[in-house]
Amino acid sequence: MLGRARVPGACGELVQGMIDGKFFLITCPINITAEVRVTLKPGVLQGPRGKSKALRAVQLTLAYLGSRSGARVSINNPLPSGKGLASSTADVV
Repeated sequence: MLGRARVPGACGELVQGMIDGKFFLITCPINITAEVRVTLKPGVLQGPRGKSKALRAVQLTLAYLGSRSGARVSINNPLPSGKGLASSTADVV
């Protein structure tokens, strides 16, 4: 089984605040997307080095779904790291 998700990066927030006691945030998406593919595979969880948050998200999702399967995770993320473009968030979402 294969799961795939594409998520845009962001260059900050257009507006954030509170309305009626509830916090809200509206981001400013950009036209550069990260793509994550997850293939269920017997055995251990495999994925790219340095993407521990993404691998942990897959591990927690599999546990939540009651799956004992492992998975192979591939990430194609052209967003530069450490520049405030939500690259880490895009990997995990």
